[in-house]
Amino acid sequence: MNLFVKISLGVLLMLVLLFCAYGFLCTFEPMPRLWQMAWRIIYLGAGLATLRGFYLVWKAGNTRQSPPPG
Repeated sequence: MNLFVKISLGVLLMLVLLFCAYGFLCTFEPMPRLWQMAWRIIYLGAGLATLRGFYLVWKAGNTRQSPPPG
């Protein structure tokens, strides 16, 4: 994968992660308890999925195998 594509996707995913973190923090505002828990689960799930995507993007280009010993 091209380095430019990795950086672009990484920045995009980090923006989504920041949005999820901000949304999660906003769930501590006063609202019905059921709504709080639902939104926390949604933001947490989206944030974890974004972290997984970030990991996969940066791991994708590093699959080169080292030469055999000897």
